[in-house]
Amino acid sequence: MKLKDLIYQIKEDASPTKFDKKRMPKKLSQQDPETAAAQVVGGAKDGDPKDDVIKVNSIPMAIKDLKPSQTSMEINKAMSFVIKAVIKDPKVFPGTDVLQGKGGDLGAFVSSDDHILDGHHRWIAFGMVNPQTKFLVNKVAWPVDPILNVFNAITVGKDYAGPGDGKEATGGFEQFSASSIEAKVKEVMAKGDSFGDQPEVVKGAFKTMLGKTPEDPIDDATLAVEASAFMTKNVASLSFKLPPGAPERPDMPIISAKKGHVKAAIAALEAGEIDVNPPFADAGAAVEDGYKSKKPLIESNWKHFQKIANIQKRK
Repeated sequence: MKLKDLIYQIKEDASPTKFDKKRMPKKLSQQDPETAAAQVVGGAKDGDPKDDVIKVNSIPMAIKDLKPSQTSMEINKAMSFVIKAVIKDPKVFPGTDVLQGKGGDLGAFVSSDDHILDGHHRWIAFGMVNPQTKFLVNKVAWPVDPILNVFNAITVGKDYAGPGDGKEATGGFEQFSASSIEAKVKEVMAKGDSFGDQPEVVKGAFKTMLGKTPEDPIDDATLAVEASAFMTKNVASLSFKLPPGAPERPDMPIISAKKGHVKAAIAALEAGEIDVNPPFADAGAAVEDGYKSKKPLIESNWKHFQKIANIQKRK
């Protein structure tokens, strides 16, 4: 018996080595709504109150020590987050001063092997400004493979999103090369960012990032070069090492801190509600008490009907 398996047995917590990946697929688009709805409550109905418990701890971690778990991001959003972080927008990043190394709550889940499971744009944005900054993260006791499968089952089973509802992405990590960052810096200085910050606000943020005052006489061309170089140097200290089989952004979990999903997911994991380890709940025998509820499937069909109806109205 391996030491890690013995440790899990002593703790009586769930073990990733006993997880059946065929039951819970890795990608969001592969999740079946009815099956996922059954799995996210089945851990409380399988006759063993401790076999599905997955611990989650809130701990501080430096941005540079985190790794991505998805293959795609969107530089427009990342650059907008950079600007909001630098100007310390309290509505977006309360209590955070990244330039001074003061991080708040990242509101993100991180696997035991340090892969960030959500919040990739916040991660890359903070990394572009100050990768040494430490943020509180929700560190899950399981590695990215297979905890990513579990979070996608939660996303669909808890009705946070359905298969095919994943977030869009515009490209891969090549967007964060030196030339791409410089091109985006020049664009937002000329047109403003995707969050609605006007060019003068953007320029002011870049001056602050470089330790300058708003009154410093620096021409736009020089500012763009210096700001790009600053962010490119910081990005170079980040790890872009992906786990095997990493999905694209549309196939990643959607668990929103603002909507209360994060707290609910932590509670479900630590209570052992997600049916991740044997013995598994008997879905057939538990239909009567609502274990295999058809509600998510019905709701999914209703949402599909509404989409069709709206399309027809627009015609």
